[in-house]
Amino acid sequence: MAWSWSHTAEAYQNVKANIEAQPREWLKEVWSEWQAAIPHPTHGIDFHATLDLPKYDAKIIEAETLDNETLAEYIWTRTEEFATCTNGGHEAWCCPFGCHLLPFDLTPEAAALAE
Repeated sequence: MAWSWSHTAEAYQNVKANIEAQPREWLKEVWSEWQAAIPHPTHGIDFHATLDLPKYDAKIIEAETLDNETLAEYIWTRTEEFATCTNGGHEAWCCPFGCHLLPFDLTPEAAALAE
């Protein structure tokens, strides 16, 4: 089960910074998941999306041509539109499946980049 976002502006900025601080492999994987998600026929992407595996494999290759900033910005845009988090509101869903989660507090990696 998941919740809709209801956090402060600072919490959303933290998620964005946390996305930007992720390793390249994570960014490529999540970007590719968003690209290859098959929406539920009647409820859209935000309800039990499935993954088109051949498309995912192609998108992983395509992601190699994109820089980290482009990948992170796209992921943030989709994450913000999706506005879904874990029960209790502790972690934002950064992919359509809820398997890539980031906290609404700054991670140590994101905090180090901000210094």
